[in-house]
Amino acid sequence: ATILGESEYAPIMYTSNVGCEYSVKYVNEKVSLDTITCGVGTDDVKTEETELADALDKIASMEQAEKVRSLREKQIQEYTKEGDNVYDLFSVTVHTGGAFGGHYYVYIKSFEDGKWYNFNDSTVSFASEGDIIRTYGEPVSGKCAYLLMYRKIGIAPEKITEDDIPKYLREEMKLEAEEELKEELRRKEIAKRVSISIHYDKGVKIFPLSKEDTLLKLKQAAIEHFKIAVDPKNCRLRAYNARDRKILLESYAPEVDNLSLEKLNIYPSRDYTLELKKETEAFKEHVDEDIHFRVILYNSKIASLDEEGLPKSNVQVKRLATLREALMKICSDVDIEFSPEKIRVFKRSKGVLYQDHYFTSLMREEDMEVSLKDLYLYDGTHIYVEKIEKDEDTKSSKWIRALELDKIKTSILFNNPKEEGSGSVNVSYVHQIDVTKNTLLNEAKRRIGETLNIKPDEFILKRGGKDGPELKDLDSTLGCLGLSRNPTLFVELGAPGKIGEFRVRISEALLSTSETDDIECHEFIELEDFQVQLSSTVFQVKDMICQYLEKERQWKLPPLRIRLRERVGDKLGKVYRDSTEMSYYGILDNKTLSFQILENEEFLDKDSIVVVVREWNPTTWELSPRKEMVVSSTWRMHDLAYKIRDEFPQYLSKIDTIFAAKISTTWSFKRGELIGLSWDQLYQNMRSVESAPIYLNADGTLLIIKEKNKQIGKMTEEQQAKWATSLYNKRFLEDSASDKPEVSGKKEKGVKIKVKTLEEQKKEEEEKAKKKEEEQKAKESAKPLPETAMEAMFDPEIAFYPDGNGGGELKPLTDCLLYTSDAADERSSVDLGGCRTSQKQ
Repeated sequence: ATILGESEYAPIMYTSNVGCEYSVKYVNEKVSLDTITCGVGTDDVKTEETELADALDKIASMEQAEKVRSLREKQIQEYTKEGDNVYDLFSVTVHTGGAFGGHYYVYIKSFEDGKWYNFNDSTVSFASEGDIIRTYGEPVSGKCAYLLMYRKIGIAPEKITEDDIPKYLREEMKLEAEEELKEELRRKEIAKRVSISIHYDKGVKIFPLSKEDTLLKLKQAAIEHFKIAVDPKNCRLRAYNARDRKILLESYAPEVDNLSLEKLNIYPSRDYTLELKKETEAFKEHVDEDIHFRVILYNSKIASLDEEGLPKSNVQVKRLATLREALMKICSDVDIEFSPEKIRVFKRSKGVLYQDHYFTSLMREEDMEVSLKDLYLYDGTHIYVEKIEKDEDTKSSKWIRALELDKIKTSILFNNPKEEGSGSVNVSYVHQIDVTKNTLLNEAKRRIGETLNIKPDEFILKRGGKDGPELKDLDSTLGCLGLSRNPTLFVELGAPGKIGEFRVRISEALLSTSETDDIECHEFIELEDFQVQLSSTVFQVKDMICQYLEKERQWKLPPLRIRLRERVGDKLGKVYRDSTEMSYYGILDNKTLSFQILENEEFLDKDSIVVVVREWNPTTWELSPRKEMVVSSTWRMHDLAYKIRDEFPQYLSKIDTIFAAKISTTWSFKRGELIGLSWDQLYQNMRSVESAPIYLNADGTLLIIKEKNKQIGKMTEEQQAKWATSLYNKRFLEDSASDKPEVSGKKEKGVKIKVKTLEEQKKEEEEKAKKKEEEQKAKESAKPLPETAMEAMFDPEIAFYPDGNGGGELKPLTDCLLYTSDAADERSSVDLGGCRTSQKQ
């Protein structure tokens, strides 16, 4: 085939030989194409047309690459005419995201093949020059070039040979290659593993095998596990819908026992079962076009209508059958007579809730010749059948009566608090009583007590587990309490609470004395639970605590020396105000509160905030003991400086050196983070303490202070093990920057560099010199402005704004009215620095 083209890089001859190889000849002899083999002997045999198209695509790609290379060489030649300092871009670091988070990746141009590659975490992929161009500010994607790297043209990149690599590195590389090979083999072995689930006789077993194992091996393992006395040839594997229909699907005949699981497409994502036959029988043929119904025949001994527990028969019906044909097949399989006078047949329809379930009759005469599809009877549908045997059966359906009764039935599962481990997290709910949703809680509690041999007034019922709310309204039904469908109740020994009364967990909080634990601010002493009325005030609860302390510890304290606070985990939060009712704070059962004993009586208003303050010594990395302070949200930072000075006497004579920062996340705080915080001077700072960067707006805030002039030192090895963070390591370990002075908070600004040619630079310098010369001449010839208002009034070249505010057109003085006062003589000598004057020129 001869291919003509105008381009000097176009191919002029394209030939093939018997060996299915192609050769190309170009106009430009510099371009050559290696022999292309069409791939004879591979699974993908190409036609001559497709091979030709592939070869032409490769040729076009090489043409384009040669054009780009030629254009680049011409550009380099043009640039080097002005000097040797010509640089080639070879790396672009890209940032995606915003100011508060994002991701970095890099494009690098290979020294060897001149192609661009994208290095993104552990992934390396090819990139086009279009990808590079799009990194220069693309508003839609939010990605932008962040760092550009150039290398000088003409300097050949240094090639690294194996001899340049140290011996220990070569050995490490060899070991890594061997480990990678082992890991690859291990991954391939893991990829072959499969876990096949087999259901049999209400049991299920997962068998770990390999994809290369045979079906016979799987069957033998299942027969052995389920202890089935059967020859493998009289047992076949069948796919099984175990979730909603529990019907048999496609089968695997014994004839394929020696094929591998992979060949038979037996996968872990499916369920399977075993189907048995006698020696003289044949396996029933599976027909994909049939519909499988799950038929349930009424029995008065059925205790629950839970479909998973009902006895069912699988009936196979032709998909194109009418309803009459399907019912006749169903009656035949379950051995009852098909007669509208002797049976009722229903389909169970389900609503959103169990209470919305209902039965639809399938015995209407007008539906008998309708297809199953039009009646929405699909594969796996449950069919309910009942016999009409007595006169009362003709009045109402037994299935409908059973469903209405089943809707109000429920079972309560509960634990035994006397058994070992009942107070732990993993509670065993092994006891059960059967009730209805109309049963009163008082009756249910009595029956639970009888089962456990415990009096009702000696135990508590909780919903949802140990930490759930207590059930107290004994006169309400289980349905009204939301316990209508098989609830689980936690039984706990103790006196039951009353309605409107809540069980609150109280602990005493002490300031932590640990000098090494940065996270912990308080230590806790757990006390007993308190019964708190919802209408009680905080002051009354504090009084209850004082009575407890007097009884248990013989400490007589007034309530005003008690501070009551919320507790979340090991952190203290909001401080409760004395006159507020407990209902305001959303008190519920098992809410955790803590109290602190104060040295003096305390009166807090709505603006008071309790904070924890520690001083940081940057040189030694030590933090002072914790101090709690009461501040006001209405204060300025200047006021906070005086409060800190009073609490930390070392600042009495140097209040202006106090700098402070807030710890935003105390759950994971390490003091190595302190070098990255925003520190603010407090003294003479008129910003509110509620504003940035302190944000003192919540009780429990941790505030760190430091002295301004102290330099940051390096941690000891022991300190690094406890407190170092990635920020600290980057500054002091990775960059070896321990001897650098503390960097100010001012950030670097980006620099825009404009590259000029020699001609442009020379022309610009000439223009600057000319402009400077003109400015000097104008300055020498310019008349100086008058020095006083009086001189300006008689200068004809001076004009004033008539409105005095710089508005309107400039007018000569003769058009203006000048108003003077008794002090006019004094004003006439006023300096013109404050006047809005302008020379007409």
